[in-house]
Amino acid sequence: MGTAFVLRSLSMRVYTKTALLVVALGIGVDLLSFIGWSAPSFEAPIALVLLAVVAAGAMADIRWGVAVVLIELLWGSHGHLLHLSFAGAEWSLRMGIFAVVLAAAIWHLRNGAARQFVVRAVRTHPARWPALVFSATLAVAAILGALRHPWDRVFFDANAWAFILLAPAFLLAWREEHHRPWLVTAFLTGAAYLIVRTYVLFFLFTHDLGGLWVPLYQWVRDTRLGEVTVFPGGFPRVFLPSAVYFLAAIPLAAHARSHPRLRWIVIGGGVAVLTVGLSRSYWIGLLTIAAAGVIAGFVRTRRHAFPWRAVWHGAAAIAIGFAVAIALVRFPYPPRLTTAGFGETIVARFQQDAAVGNRWQQIAPLYAAIRSHPIFGSGFGAAVTYETRDPRTRATHPNGEYTTTAFEWGYFDDLLERGFLGLLAELWLIATLVWYGLKTSSPHHASLSLGLLAIAVVHATSPYLNHPLGIGMLLIVFAAVARRDAQSSTHSIAESYSAKVV
Repeated sequence: MGTAFVLRSLSMRVYTKTALLVVALGIGVDLLSFIGWSAPSFEAPIALVLLAVVAAGAMADIRWGVAVVLIELLWGSHGHLLHLSFAGAEWSLRMGIFAVVLAAAIWHLRNGAARQFVVRAVRTHPARWPALVFSATLAVAAILGALRHPWDRVFFDANAWAFILLAPAFLLAWREEHHRPWLVTAFLTGAAYLIVRTYVLFFLFTHDLGGLWVPLYQWVRDTRLGEVTVFPGGFPRVFLPSAVYFLAAIPLAAHARSHPRLRWIVIGGGVAVLTVGLSRSYWIGLLTIAAAGVIAGFVRTRRHAFPWRAVWHGAAAIAIGFAVAIALVRFPYPPRLTTAGFGETIVARFQQDAAVGNRWQQIAPLYAAIRSHPIFGSGFGAAVTYETRDPRTRATHPNGEYTTTAFEWGYFDDLLERGFLGLLAELWLIATLVWYGLKTSSPHHASLSLGLLAIAVVHATSPYLNHPLGIGMLLIVFAAVARRDAQSSTHSIAESYSAKVV
C-alpha cells in the first residue's frame, strides 16, 4: 500500500508539472506570436530560438519532439503562428518544427536498436498492408501530378503528405508512452489551453474594448489561427480549425481517470467550443462520438452495469462548459457588443452562410473532372473551376469564376487526385486503424481511434485528412495501435535505446 501510494504521488507530480509546463508554453507561444506579428523584425529570431529549443529537446528524448508536434497542431490551426525566411522562401513555424523533429528522428535512428525496433513495429503492424498500398497511391498521385500539372500547384497540393515521414518518430515516442504515460497528459493539457484561448477570444469579441479588437482580429486572420465572423446582433463566431482535435480529446478525457480536472475541462469546454464555433461539420463529428459512446455503453451492459455515473458526470461537465460560455458573453463589463442570443445566431448562420452554396456549386465541376481519370486520379495539382458565391472570393474574382485545387468535399478531392483506387486505400487504412484501435484493451488507444473515426466523418464536408491536422491524427493512431506482442518482444531493445539517448 505504501509503495503504491508513493508511486501514485510521483505520477501526480509528473502530471502536474507537465500540465503547468504546457499551459506556460501556450501563453508564451501566443504572446510571442503576437509580438512577432506586430513587430516583424523580431519574428524570425523568436522562431529560431523556439526551433532551437525544440531541436534540443527532441534530440534528448523523441517524445519531446512528438509532444511539440501534437501541441502545435492543437494550437496552430494552419501552422502560421510564426514565420522565418530561409533559402529565399518563407517557412512557417509548423514547417520548421517538422524539419527539426524529422532530423531528430533520423538522429535517433542512427542507433541500431532504434532501427530494429521501428522495422519490427512496422513489419508486425496490423495496418501495414493498407498503409503500404495507401502510400503507393500517394506516390502515383505525385508522379501523375508532375507529368500533368505545373510544379508549384503539385507542391502546394502534396506538401502536407510529407507529414507521414514523422511515422518513425511517433512509433518511438509511443513505445515509451506505453511504459511511462506522458504524451496523453500533454495532449489533454494542450486541448484545455485551446479551450481557454477560445473562451478568451469569445469574451474579447463580444465586449467593447475600444480599438483593441482591430489588431486582435488581424492577428487571428493573418496567422490563419481561425475565423471571427460577426452575425446580426454582434454575436461572433470564433472558429479555430484546430478545434477538430476535440473530437479525439473528448473521448480521451472521458477515460483519463488519473486526470480528474482535465476530464471536466476538456469534456465540458470541448463540447461547448465545438458547438458555439457554429461549424456544421463539427456538429456531425460530435454526433459521431456521441452515438459511438451510446453504443459502447449498451455493449458494456452485457458484462457490467450501464455507466450512468460517467454519463451524469459528462452531462454536468458539458452544462458547466456552456454556462461558462454564456457567462462570458453576458458579463456586463466592459460593455457588451452583442444583443443576439445563441438561438438567433444559429438561425442567422443557416440563412446567411455562403459556404453551403459554395459547396453545392463545386459538385458538378468536381464530378466532371473526376470522370476524366476515375481509376488512378488526375494527380496532385489538379484544379477545377467553379462559380463561387462567397462574397470574399468575389471581391477578388468579380465574374465569380474561381479556380482552385482545394475543395470542401474532402472525399471528392481525394477522388480527383488519387482516383477510386486511392480513395479505397484511404478508407481501408482508416477502417483498419479504427477497428484495431477499438479492439485494444487500452481505453486511450480506443479513444484516439474514435477521434480518427469522427475526423474521417468530418472530412466528407470539410477537408482534414489531407491536411497536417488529419494526417497528425493518422500518425497518432498508427503509433498507438502498433501490436503489443511486437512492443513487448522489443522491450529490451527499447530500454537499451532509451538508456543511450536520454
